[in-house]
Amino acid sequence: RGSKKKPHFRGAVAMSRSSVRRPHLAVLAAFLSLWAFNAFAVGFGAEAQGRPRKRKAVNKEELKTDHGAKADAIEKILKGGAAGSPEDMVRARFSACRSKDSVFMAKTEVNSLQSKLSNRVKAWGICFGTEKGDEYDTEAGKAANLRDIEKLEILEASGNEVEFKIYCADGTLLERSVMKEDEKWGWIYSGESKKDEWL
Repeated sequence: RGSKKKPHFRGAVAMSRSSVRRPHLAVLAAFLSLWAFNAFAVGFGAEAQGRPRKRKAVNKEELKTDHGAKADAIEKILKGGAAGSPEDMVRARFSACRSKDSVFMAKTEVNSLQSKLSNRVKAWGICFGTEKGDEYDTEAGKAANLRDIEKLEILEASGNEVEFKIYCADGTLLERSVMKEDEKWGWIYSGESKKDEWL
């Protein structure tokens, strides 16, 4: 399964296979692109609606359970520090998913179809169930499984790629993410995945 796989969601916006750069936890690809279209068409987003979004508080005990000896490093990343490795950013993004931190998720990814941060934040919020969609929004589909996360398993970290499983109450996500270096965050998700499937 290459990085040009068809998107998991079907939507009103047609996308060529070559134009899709999937967001981290790639099941959100078509969902995010459709949201980008809707936001452009009707002016949605945090600025348009005047709703500020706040970061979630870090749960230190949860970090210790999920990341063991890496807990302190992951906490620093979640608080705005740079990730020392691709794996550390994947771990931080996992913890952001667990706490439903749509702001962190949106800030630490590249999405060529979704350049506006506030729109990415809302799309993740709909995925996590922390924000309600309206008549113009799509459903989160299988990505809604991320609302009830159980644990993370890192399978391999090699170069700028990290393969992992996220175990959820209603399924397991297998993904191999391609990360890229970033001046502020150290590493961020590039928008490409070599694998992405729900088991």
